[in-house]
Amino acid sequence: MVLPPGCSAELAAALEAARAADAVIRPLFRSNLAVEFKADRSPVTEADRRAEQAIREVLAARFPDYAFFGEESGRHGAEGRPLWLVDPLDGTKSFVRDTPFFSTQIALLREGELVRGVSSACACDELACAEKGRGAFLNGRPIRVSAVDRLDAAILSTGNLKSLAASPQWADFG
Repeated sequence: MVLPPGCSAELAAALEAARAADAVIRPLFRSNLAVEFKADRSPVTEADRRAEQAIREVLAARFPDYAFFGEESGRHGAEGRPLWLVDPLDGTKSFVRDTPFFSTQIALLREGELVRGVSSACACDELACAEKGRGAFLNGRPIRVSAVDRLDAAILSTGNLKSLAASPQWADFG
């Protein structure tokens, strides 16, 4: 794994945790896993749960005093501590439909501010990371915001519009 120049120990741990999740998810992709549904009717699989556990083990070993909030297991650890925010398999609907549009998301929240983040799309062999004040990287190479400054020259990509449209905070949007 190529680490960005001068990255923090926290970002290095998040990258290691993302790789541990990839090692769980990759062999389970397109394996016809059983799908369960949470109370909100969103799908969850063995891959979601096992990937979150792998992430939690890596992060807890490196930063045992930090809190952890995972989509599948909820919050662990005390308030007022740095908080790892984890979605082990963002895009489970795509994952269970055998399409490669899913990723692992790990972020670190410190005093209410996001300071580090990792996104791993293992089916596409893409690993992105960023640190406040140090920039963003894709597969170890610096990335930047596009220079496009006109809407008619831009590309718009959306996730799950059905979920977005159903969210109360977006009820009056568009």
